[in-house]
Amino acid sequence: MTDINAINREFERYDQVEKKHTYRLAEHAGDVFDDDYEIATLDFGRFLSGDTTDKESFVREFGESIKEIGFSVLTGHGVDPVLYDEMHDLVIAFFETQSLDQKMRFRARRQGSVNQGYFPIEETSAIHPDQVEGWVMCRR
Repeated sequence: MTDINAINREFERYDQVEKKHTYRLAEHAGDVFDDDYEIATLDFGRFLSGDTTDKESFVREFGESIKEIGFSVLTGHGVDPVLYDEMHDLVIAFFETQSLDQKMRFRARRQGSVNQGYFPIEETSAIHPDQVEGWVMCRR
């Protein structure tokens, strides 16, 4: 069994993409968060309506953020913020009001590198099954 002092490299056999980073859950007992790290905030409007230079710059910066930590914050995308609250409520309703049989209709299936859908309790991870159910939408 792997403990909290394990490093990510111990789980490489589960990876489908090359990850060059080596890290621990915490470098020191008192570490909680890297206050100096900044998550990239990118204006998607540059890609949607910018010129060639804007688009190329956005794509480069977005690619760098995905390679670095796997995500970024997008602004200028045109999504109505009201949808955030509606989706939040719908996600909670899905997990709280649907029976297991109903949720299993959306069972996660791997299609190449894409693995998305519903995962029942103890099946969210092949590495360490846990007591949560989840919906995963990602590209691995």
